[in-house]
Amino acid sequence: MDGVVSTDWLARNYESTSVLIIDIRDATDYAIGHIPRAINIPWAMPECTWISYGPDDLLLQLPKDSYLFGNLSAAGVSKYKRIVVSMANASPPYPQAQAARVAMTLKLAGVPQVQVLNGGFTTWSAEGRPMSTDVPTLTPSSVKGQIDRSDLVNREYVRGAINKKIILDARDPGVYNGSVIEEYAPKAGHIPSAKSLPTVTLFDANGNFKDKEALANLVKSVAGAKVTKQTEIITYCGVGGYAAALYWILTAELGYCNVKFYDGSAQDWVKYYDMEI
Repeated sequence: MDGVVSTDWLARNYESTSVLIIDIRDATDYAIGHIPRAINIPWAMPECTWISYGPDDLLLQLPKDSYLFGNLSAAGVSKYKRIVVSMANASPPYPQAQAARVAMTLKLAGVPQVQVLNGGFTTWSAEGRPMSTDVPTLTPSSVKGQIDRSDLVNREYVRGAINKKIILDARDPGVYNGSVIEEYAPKAGHIPSAKSLPTVTLFDANGNFKDKEALANLVKSVAGAKVTKQTEIITYCGVGGYAAALYWILTAELGYCNVKFYDGSAQDWVKYYDMEI
């Protein structure tokens, strides 16, 4: 199953009881209008169902297992349904990255069928597709398990990968080259030996994910022509949003099977090590 699904597909299938649409926009926007049958589990900083603070007050860390599974159960999420994550569509593509992060979190939580709606609610609405203000009645489920953190790596792992493995920096080019410094990572530049593959380049001019061929070519152009689906790749960004989008595209859309995610990202790295320009 691809990691991204089209509005055309959802228009044909949104009424199916085997499909569950999760709208992660805030409650106000959801109340104004949403895809019919979509439930609302909002994304909100700094803490919500999907994210929490980590050690050293790191932003955008995975929530505790009990908190995530408790909220998913209360919302009626089932591992037996096909989950479609819907969001707004904006530039810069922060909402799109948030949707990818939610999809990644669900997959790590053991939900096997998860996709991001390409273009999200913004594209759905612009295309004149059905909308609703009805709020579905939630039937609690019993989602249990543990978040699989085997793809998550820490700074020492990344440090050991310098000049040995492919490290992809998903931040904007100006941040990567040191001309822009972000407030939560106040050192200019990037992790030594990291290559720049900005998450913004994953999207077309309308803010939709590019097609699979274009994405595959983009990865090859940065990671190298010899990269294979088995090659180890580490993604990071500023706090873990853009890197999650890159992780999602690499794994769920393109089929790379050895991708690691540095959730602490630059906000964690600069507390202990220097960057490179």
